[in-house]
Amino acid sequence: MPFPLPGPQETYKAVDFQCLESLVCQSSIRQRNSRDVLPILGIQLPFFFRHAPCLVSLTVGRNLQYRHLQEFPFPWSQLTCLSLSEPISPKKWMEMLVECTSLKSGSFSLFGRAGHTIGTETASSTQTSLCNLRLSFMVFEGDAFQVLRTCIFENVAVLTIEYLQQSNLGEQYSLKSHFPSLDHLALRDYQLRSEKILPILLNNRDMSQISLEMDGPPGLQIPFFRLFSTRITHVDMPHLSKISIIASNDNGIKLDYIKAFSDMVRAWFNSSTSNGDIQAQGSYSIQLRILPTSVQFVPNFYKELEDCMERGLNLVVKADHVHLAPWL
Repeated sequence: MPFPLPGPQETYKAVDFQCLESLVCQSSIRQRNSRDVLPILGIQLPFFFRHAPCLVSLTVGRNLQYRHLQEFPFPWSQLTCLSLSEPISPKKWMEMLVECTSLKSGSFSLFGRAGHTIGTETASSTQTSLCNLRLSFMVFEGDAFQVLRTCIFENVAVLTIEYLQQSNLGEQYSLKSHFPSLDHLALRDYQLRSEKILPILLNNRDMSQISLEMDGPPGLQIPFFRLFSTRITHVDMPHLSKISIIASNDNGIKLDYIKAFSDMVRAWFNSSTSNGDIQAQGSYSIQLRILPTSVQFVPNFYKELEDCMERGLNLVVKADHVHLAPWL
């Protein structure tokens, strides 16, 4: 349905959205350079979506700007799933969370300039029911973890952080005080050296699940696998029981990658099951996803880790990864 609709405002009243549950807004305009002016969502849409009593899911694609919440014709308080692709400031993001009191799953892209300070001393609990949060820092120049400490997210169990770079790291990585229910930490499309990833994991030692996807060829993960083998043990992350690794580029799945990955898994599994508890051994799992073009290497991973699998490790290697949609 194209917007704005032709005709007077009375035309809008004839459109019945009483049963609408999910809405996706996309723009056909593509920004060719920084001078292009993108359409503004609040101006393009009529206000009848405010009276859609069943609307609970909203996705807004890229190339659509948002200004003040008052301009947006949506029933924010009843949304349970919200995804905004066009970057917004941390301030607007926090204003939006105040309105989205029923939100359970949220996906946002943030922007910010280097050196811009965000106050975290008086962080208060959000009033949302948010359980699953994804934040992208692709165009963010400041300390990403400072942004994550602006609010207290009581119920968030799964946190996905995308596009972290060296410039997004400060000195504090712990999220426990602001994400007390956090159980699964996912780092996706990051451009960080191996020694920069470890402090993020070690400062969030209560995780039971971690997911890692590096932006680059699999060979760049080898130094991390080797560091992980010696630096992360059951003592360091006592609750860790599931690891997910994604290799999003097939230029690098070779024998040295397979060996480094297998050595990491074996060291972690042996450390976690050193007490000999047979029942506990069966509760550890690791998943590796590679591109279909590397399917010939799948048997090698199972062969290398056959001894761990015999003792209960749940290993899953899939050659099915397609680098398209974000995890949510």
